[in-house]
Amino acid sequence: MLPSNRGRRGGDSGSQPQSSSARVPWRFVGSALAIVATVALIVVAALLARQQGSRSREIVSRGLVPAAAPMVTGGAASPPVPPGARVLAQGASYVVVEVPQPAHPSSPATPTAATIVRIDIAGQFVPGDDLAQIYLDGNPVGVGQESADLATLSAVVADRGALREGALVSYGYRSRPHSRVDLPDRLHLQATP
Repeated sequence: MLPSNRGRRGGDSGSQPQSSSARVPWRFVGSALAIVATVALIVVAALLARQQGSRSREIVSRGLVPAAAPMVTGGAASPPVPPGARVLAQGASYVVVEVPQPAHPSSPATPTAATIVRIDIAGQFVPGDDLAQIYLDGNPVGVGQESADLATLSAVVADRGALREGALVSYGYRSRPHSRVDLPDRLHLQATP
């Protein structure tokens, strides 16, 4: 027996052709499903963005990464001068000192220089895995290290020639070049480096 073409388009003469109005509900359902799917995607995207924003704030508040732009707090006092240090320059929020080179306890070799020059910047810093860099006139002079209380950022200055009167003192983080913060006061030498 052959299959019947009854109910199909172009079938035998006894069949009724389907009208185009029978397909309208299916077109409507398809459009409605597309709209519902689009709205659902927008809602999910908004919720994920909101959740990601709170997660980012949580990560920064826990100190797992540095804040977007670490800032020197207003009126931060100049860092304390270590005992036995000679002050080379001092400003409202920084100090440049010459300190005796410490001998490494596990090395029998004597240090190559008797003293080192260190710059300390006062502020409130955020610990993280990004390296802080200290600059004089836009040139890097040392890798910064935060103090245990996060109130000072210090670096050993390798090139004493970079210490010149009126130099702009700034700091930032290596992976974020736009995070650089210029200190309000410029380098004011009190002694020759």
